[in-house]
Amino acid sequence: MELMNGFLKETRETLYSATAISRRSWDNFTDWLLSSSTMYWIHGKAGSGKSTLMHFLSKHETMQELLDNWAKPQTAIILSWYFWNSGSQAQRSLKGALCALLYQFVSTQPGVATDFLRTDPHLSSRKSSADWSQADLINLVPKMFSAFKGRIAVFLDGLDEFDRDEDVKALLDLLHSLTKSSSVKVCLSSRPE
Repeated sequence: MELMNGFLKETRETLYSATAISRRSWDNFTDWLLSSSTMYWIHGKAGSGKSTLMHFLSKHETMQELLDNWAKPQTAIILSWYFWNSGSQAQRSLKGALCALLYQFVSTQPGVATDFLRTDPHLSSRKSSADWSQADLINLVPKMFSAFKGRIAVFLDGLDEFDRDEDVKALLDLLHSLTKSSSVKVCLSSRPE
């Protein structure tokens, strides 16, 4: 446990430190968080700790503080998804990711969901993920995100663990669309290939 705490402390200091930037071969993560740049890609070989790092980043209190600074005077919310090719169909599909991200979003922003239900009561008839098509979800995500008055950071891990290659293109198209707005940042991780 002491070894893990030391590793996490060193990782945190490396990620959030603005010192010795000239020795690094990558962009400073904190600078990216506070900048107008919208995408950050973490890549490495299989088993190199990308998923552990993404989980750490999306859950750490320093991340929320930095994102709140980026979002000022509004607030920031963090959404995350971890693709897993050994998991269920939902865990390795775009539809599963979109359902999870929308669920997280609505859980933190119930007012936005209520407003959508008022304007489109047909949405409330959908009780499970089986009631939604992937196309429905792709259309709903940008509408919901744009209705939110704050800012959103999305952490997506394991892009290389998708079930279908065409879903990768659909996801990247969606992310490109979402990040045209300065209110959405996306941190991605995958193997480099």
